Amino acid sequence: AIGDVLLVSGICRELRRQRSLSQVYVETPFSALFDHSPYCRASFQVARAPDTLFIDLDMSYEMAPETHIMDAYAAAIGIKLTERTVAFEPHPSDLESIRSKMPGGRWCAIHPGPTTWMGKNWPLERFEQLVAWLHQRGFRMFGVGGAGGARLPGTNDLVGRLSFSELGSVLRQCSLFIGVDSFPMHMAQAAGIPTVGIFGVSSPQYIMTDSSPHIGVQASV
Repeated sequence: AIGDVLLVSGICRELRRQRSLSQVYVETPFSALFDHSPYCRASFQVARAPDTLFIDLDMSYEMAPETHIMDAYAAAIGIKLTERTVAFEPHPSDLESIRSKMPGGRWCAIHPGPTTWMGKNWPLERFEQLVAWLHQRGFRMFGVGGAGGARLPGTNDLVGRLSFSELGSVLRQCSLFIGVDSFPMHMAQAAGIPTVGIFGVSSPQYIMTDSSPHIGVQASV
């Protein structure tokens, strides 16, 4: 899942703090998440030298379900985290472009899903009620998410239209994010904005980070 890969960015930052002379590489199909990271390099397949220490993080947190994802990653690597924060740097040109297109005011990004886990999803009619409630309080809204995501009336539709860098740039201009447990939620926290995560079968205490002010609302499955 892309959100899980984004959390690895915080692990890379901690590795560079603790082992500053080592180069950190991430092997992932989502290498664009790390294009502008000062802490690591990433590619679909990393060339390994004879002295490369290779650590496979697959299933590390699934095997420790009552542990925060980032702590499970750190334990698999053999380090201890000093903070659970996520690092993501959008491309400077995307940041400048988005700033020019988003006039002043209170912007809220909303991600209604759906996710591939049915038990993570919140009914769309409740998101529609939420959009109406936010409009009454002066918010303007962006709908975000991957291709095939739900589209909400009353929002500026950006679903399936943004690169990782563009999404990060949009979120940096927002003052609030609300959405289901998902990649956009992690990206919102990486952007440092107040984040409301809506949870069902998953648990916010093991998933949300300290990258931004946040609250995880546990809805009934």
